[in-house]
Amino acid sequence: MKKWFFRLLDDCAMRPRFSCYMQLTWFDVLLTALPPLAAAEFIRAAYLASGWPQAGPLYMGVALLAPFIRLGVQWRARMLGTQAVFGAITLYRRQLVRRLLAAPLWQLRRWPESQMLDRLTSDVRLLQEGVFIVLVRLQANLLLAAILLLYVGYFRPLLLGGFLLVLLLCAVLAWRLLSALEKRVDVLTGCNDAVQEALAATLGGIRTLRLFRATRLPGLQLDALLRHQQEAQQRSVPAFAVRDQTVNGLLELCLVAALLLAWRSQADASLVAALLVLPLAHHNLYCAWQEWAQLKWTRKAWQRIRPIADLPGQTQGDGRRPPPEHAAVTLDNVSFAYAHQPVLKAVSAKFATGSHNVIVGRNGAGKSTLLMVLARLYDHDSGQLQLDGITSQQIPLEAWRSRVAMVLQETALLPGTLRENLLLGKHDANDEQMHGALGLACCDDFVSQWPNGLDTVLGEGGTPVSGGERQRIAIARAVLKDAPIVLLDEVTSGLDSASAEQVQHAIRALANRRTVIQVTHSLQQAVHADQVLVLDDGEIIETGDHTRLLQARGTYAALWELFQQSLNWRVAR
Repeated sequence: MKKWFFRLLDDCAMRPRFSCYMQLTWFDVLLTALPPLAAAEFIRAAYLASGWPQAGPLYMGVALLAPFIRLGVQWRARMLGTQAVFGAITLYRRQLVRRLLAAPLWQLRRWPESQMLDRLTSDVRLLQEGVFIVLVRLQANLLLAAILLLYVGYFRPLLLGGFLLVLLLCAVLAWRLLSALEKRVDVLTGCNDAVQEALAATLGGIRTLRLFRATRLPGLQLDALLRHQQEAQQRSVPAFAVRDQTVNGLLELCLVAALLLAWRSQADASLVAALLVLPLAHHNLYCAWQEWAQLKWTRKAWQRIRPIADLPGQTQGDGRRPPPEHAAVTLDNVSFAYAHQPVLKAVSAKFATGSHNVIVGRNGAGKSTLLMVLARLYDHDSGQLQLDGITSQQIPLEAWRSRVAMVLQETALLPGTLRENLLLGKHDANDEQMHGALGLACCDDFVSQWPNGLDTVLGEGGTPVSGGERQRIAIARAVLKDAPIVLLDEVTSGLDSASAEQVQHAIRALANRRTVIQVTHSLQQAVHADQVLVLDDGEIIETGDHTRLLQARGTYAALWELFQQSLNWRVAR
């Protein structure tokens, strides 16, 4: 972790400030040690002089002046430390976000969204506090204890030797004790993650829970998880308290051993000074132990964050070939698996330039995954993905995506204005181009009613947007992108008839002279398609146009018959 942190400081050019911060911290420790050492020297000198020592004013001046100097040193140290550590941690948080944005999407399915958010917020904060506060205080307490013990050893080496010998034995016992309690930390962390997931699921399904009068959450088992978390906390808190008291007792044993050695020694001025300083060293060692125990949470946070920091990036392509002007897409024995579970199995297909292609199949057949591979949001495991005969490995990732526009079933509108969301499609688009795209996407009817027009804030805290309006804005964004390949994933699913019709008009405008690959359960979309592909269990089992597939009387014909029956479906009385 130390190498990682210093590399982070170098990346954000904060290492000089952090080094200065640490130097000031060590100077502050020396200033902290001055008052007790001055007092010990004052007592030793007074004992030898049998009265007021000649250097008494010097010792008292040092003891009184050191705290005031510390105020200035601490202020400057904390300013430098805050700038260095906060700058480094902010950079690290940005690096984690970039890693998430660059990783294949299927890799992110390893964590629930709530856990991923917790890693980027709470765990990074624990890491920041561990580096900036806990670790520094640990080192400061150890250094201060070392200075005080050196003072004792200078006058009474035998006393120091006995103290350190017993301290070594106690350190071994404390280490074993800390290792034994690591499992309790893991249990607490697991309980916290489980409760967080259940709370996220509860908030996401609050309407359903109320409708079914399931507010006690037996299905989500939140009550049981909270109870389990409480029990784990109740078991752990006494264990941690016993741990701290045991370590304190072991350190007290070191002090007692030193006092027994002092009792058997000849009393003189140096012994009196040593006995004054030794309890302070004992106190700082106990404080260092408490900080060391706190570091376990920092280490756990580090262990939880590392898998995100180590996420692999997507295949970028070697960039040897520029993206072609046309938009013919070919899949040649393309396979893909989630965590060794096959989803696409040797899929081969051709999508001609300017053609309208529809992919149908049952739920879980791999249709949406196939679109993700075509958009290169997922990296296929084997086979060839080609654009006008050029393989995906030869075309840079960003160049490939610049040729693809995608509209999903669950369209995301980012927090901000309508203008900011549209500019994602084309960064330099002017108002005329944006209004033209909104017109083609049939957005005029509702955008014209917004007083602020393109500067209308969307979503939470702004203008609410319906599902159909959201889809049409996404289509307008795709129109602005003007990519030759358009991927559509259930864009009319869940919309009412009027909204679905408006979205279909927008899709026709978007599909003009473009290669369209559409996933849908509404087989009406396949009637006029140039090519229909039937996907089942990750394999393409039928290919052709609507008429030919009906004549073949295979899976597509069966799906079409079920679709026609669904149009006449009604509630029986």
